[in-house]
Amino acid sequence: WQPWHFETVRARLADSDPFVKRAAVSALARHPHAGNIAGLCKVLREAPEDDTQLAHAAKISLRNQLRDGDLKD
Repeated sequence: WQPWHFETVRARLADSDPFVKRAAVSALARHPHAGNIAGLCKVLREAPEDDTQLAHAAKISLRNQLRDGDLKD
């Protein structure tokens, strides 16, 4: 991805629509980058208790960020 791709998708992590937020989390799961971690942690911390799909997607995305040995900053 180009830097603008990351900026666009990371901005959607704060979207009020849970489907948009979940799509952003899933997109970042496929593109590991050190800059994704803080936003994903915030999504996980602030996920509504009843939105288990969002929390699970955020955990998967965080796992993917952290397991990549060539994590870019």
